[in-house]
Amino acid sequence: IRYTQSNVHDFAWFADKTFKVLKGQVDLANSKRRVTSWVMFTPRNEIFWKDAIEYVNDATYYYSLWNGDYPYNNVTAVDGTISAGGGMEYPNITVIGNASSAHELEVVIVHEVGHNWFYGQLGTNERVHGWMDEGMNTLNEIRYVQTKYPDNTALSDMVLGGKFHFNDLNHHDLADLSYRTIAGMGEDQPIETHSVEFSQINYGVIMYQKTGLVFFYLKDYLGEDLFDECMKM
Repeated sequence: IRYTQSNVHDFAWFADKTFKVLKGQVDLANSKRRVTSWVMFTPRNEIFWKDAIEYVNDATYYYSLWNGDYPYNNVTAVDGTISAGGGMEYPNITVIGNASSAHELEVVIVHEVGHNWFYGQLGTNERVHGWMDEGMNTLNEIRYVQTKYPDNTALSDMVLGGKFHFNDLNHHDLADLSYRTIAGMGEDQPIETHSVEFSQINYGVIMYQKTGLVFFYLKDYLGEDLFDECMKM
């Protein structure tokens, strides 16, 4: 079997004889070109993965709307427990680690599919300028959740079931509070920091969350139309 794909700088291949496979399609926001979507998952994780085609399709649609159309003909998410952290991205395909809920799975899939734009198309150097990949992708992750689930209470749901009365705190607040905590402790680092120079906690909080917040605020300042015009590839 021979697979070909132009304009990719990395690849991955996954196989499991127990995989269940779902196939779908999504029409891109700008060109209306149709992309084939796939999810592959093991039977034990079917409870969370049964609606994963929706997550892949919505990620591809919204990222195309905001950043320019997805350039490839297929987009795939694979259930895999050997992934690095929550997931690991490659052009056209991403492998996703274990999730504790369907919503958590959706957020991870959306984030990892989103890497097809910055890491994938632009080929940004994540070791030197990590914010250009993870941070910009976190912006879109926050925007996705706030767009699709405007009434979400993601942070409140995480804080011991609301026992501390952190009510109505959403996905955006999760990033905001994470950064404010680090800044309040005097442990903040510049966004433009080499990956190896980040402290362990700041690799996630600064590179991902702080960058995402900065550009989310820029979007609010410029307005969505101008911001989207600036961000399209």
